[in-house]
Amino acid sequence: MGDFQRIYKTDLSDRQLMAFWGLVQASGRSGFVGFDGPAMDGPAFCRFLRRPGMHPWLVAWRGRPMALYWLSGLQGRSAHVHFCMLPCGTRRVEVPAEAVPEAAAPGRAKEGRARLPLVRAAALFGLASALWEGQERGFLVDTLIGITPAANAPALALMRSLGGQEHGSVPGLCWMHEAKVNVPGIISTFSREAVPQRAAAL
Repeated sequence: MGDFQRIYKTDLSDRQLMAFWGLVQASGRSGFVGFDGPAMDGPAFCRFLRRPGMHPWLVAWRGRPMALYWLSGLQGRSAHVHFCMLPCGTRRVEVPAEAVPEAAAPGRAKEGRARLPLVRAAALFGLASALWEGQERGFLVDTLIGITPAANAPALALMRSLGGQEHGSVPGLCWMHEAKVNVPGIISTFSREAVPQRAAAL
């Protein structure tokens, strides 16, 4: 096991989920989670994640909560993937070069080490875990589908850094509840061919 770990919802108490949500609210990022519905408080966040068909994991780095990702809409061997990242500042972490997706770093060295922003390493660990370690929950997906509002520039930059394949923009795909407007949505997919298994052991 590396510096990252993930904890599934059945091993998380409501208190732990609400504590994470408190960190998200304090960071000012809560509006990007469930952007298509009313603002959530801690109990609503717990109910949201504990619904049938929702598969969330908390990602921690050296015991410190960094992110939460969840799968929804499981259909055969595909699922939608969603991320909620906490601010990580400018901290960078050293990872094996073979854990970095080729599409995100063309021409990367096959050996040695690479330095990634902590937020990117946490998201990469989550993606790889979902693609490579899914059998622990009785399913294994071949494809993860991400839909990102075009208005969320930081999320788009993160998604593009993770080696996914972008399939274009769909006008009006994302409803922004607070602004009461539809905005374009960017569709991306991630596969085991693009996301190295080694990233699941960061």
